[in-house]
Amino acid sequence: GIFVLNTVYVNAADSIDSVVERMTAVMDHPVVLMWVVGNEWNYNGFYQKLELEAARGLLRDAARKVRSVDSTRPIATVFGSMPDAATVQFIGDDVDIWGLNQYDELSFGPLFDNWAKLPTAKPMFLSEYGADAFNSKDGKPDEAAQAVATK
Repeated sequence: GIFVLNTVYVNAADSIDSVVERMTAVMDHPVVLMWVVGNEWNYNGFYQKLELEAARGLLRDAARKVRSVDSTRPIATVFGSMPDAATVQFIGDDVDIWGLNQYDELSFGPLFDNWAKLPTAKPMFLSEYGADAFNSKDGKPDEAAQAVATK
């Protein structure tokens, strides 16, 4: 069957209380596997350009609100690349599982070893993986690199 990781909070412009309505609309559906708070919030500052410290605090507060509404399902967050030890420790038990968006070309490289070195026993999953089709350094698509990655 199909299971869903349902994202309930990604934008700091929304009240943290907005998760309540988003969750209660679907929380009785059997395909909801877990709740997700944040998507690459370390890059986008919850789409409001929050500094990392503020974004971490907002993530923790939003995750606590989610847990207060449904303590039966895990809470995940999606991080752009690999969090540092300070971020993992700050979030602590407010998140049960970490999703990593990893765009490191053609291999996982040291991804799993680096995760194992962090001060956490929490599991992680690859929420996105691949090679970027857009070269942010040049500010344009990189079709040659994408062709190599998908060969």
